Amino acid sequence: MTEILTDGRYVIYMPFSLFITFGQVHIIAIENVKNLSMTFKDSADINTRIGFEANKVYKEE
Repeated sequence: MTEILTDGRYVIYMPFSLFITFGQVHIIAIENVKNLSMTFKDSADINTRIGFEANKVYKEE
């Protein structure tokens, strides 16, 4: 999540795999968002692996 708009919608940045500096911005209603407790580093690691072995990087609490 990048920001919360005044009407409660979230601004979400979705990087393209392998290139975290290139991506798309999405405006999403709060009920369609699930916050994950992970660091930026973990998120970037999963993204650069194109999602492979994500279960080894991110383990839900």
